[in-house]
Amino acid sequence: MSVLLGRIRNAVLNTLPLKSVRECRGYHWFVVGTVCAGAFMAALNVSIINIALPVLKKQFHVRMHIIEWVSLVYLLTLAGLIVPFGRVADMFGPRWMYAFGFTVFMIGSLMCGLAPTLTFLLVSRVVQAIGAAMLQANSVAIITAAAPASDRGKAIGFQASAQGIGLSLGPVIGGALISFLN
Repeated sequence: MSVLLGRIRNAVLNTLPLKSVRECRGYHWFVVGTVCAGAFMAALNVSIINIALPVLKKQFHVRMHIIEWVSLVYLLTLAGLIVPFGRVADMFGPRWMYAFGFTVFMIGSLMCGLAPTLTFLLVSRVVQAIGAAMLQANSVAIITAAAPASDRGKAIGFQASAQGIGLSLGPVIGGALISFLN
C-alpha cells in the first residue's frame, strides 16, 4: 500500500506546471499571488457574513441564535479540517489539494448565492469552508516550496497580509453587497 501511495505522490508532484514555466524568472511571485488570492477569499468569508445576519434572519424568518449558525458552521468546519487537510497534503503534495480547494470553495460560494432555504445555506457554507480549509492548510507550504530563500519571508508576509485584509474588508464588502444587490 505504501508503494502505491508513493507512486501516486510522485505522479502528483511531477505534474503541471511545466518545468519551463517553473524556471521563468519571477515565477514564484505568480505562485504567491495565487496563494494570496485564496488566502484573501478564505478569510473574507469568515467576516463577510456577519453584516448580513440580520437580513438573513428576516429572510428566513428565524431567530438570531439560529441564523448565527451560518457563521458558526463555516468557522467550525474550517478549524476542524485545516490540520487533517495539511496532513493529506503532506502525503500527496499541496498543489493538487490547493487547486481542488479552489474548486470546492467556488462551488460552495455559488451554492451560498443560490440558497433557497436556511438548511441549503448551512450545507453550502460547510462546502465553502471545506474548500477554504484546503486553501489555508497549504498556502504557506506552497509559498515555501516555490519562493527562493531570499524572498520567502516577504512572500509569507504577503500571504499573511492577504488574510488580514480579507478579514478586514469582509464587513465592508458584505455591507456593500447587501446595500446594492439586496
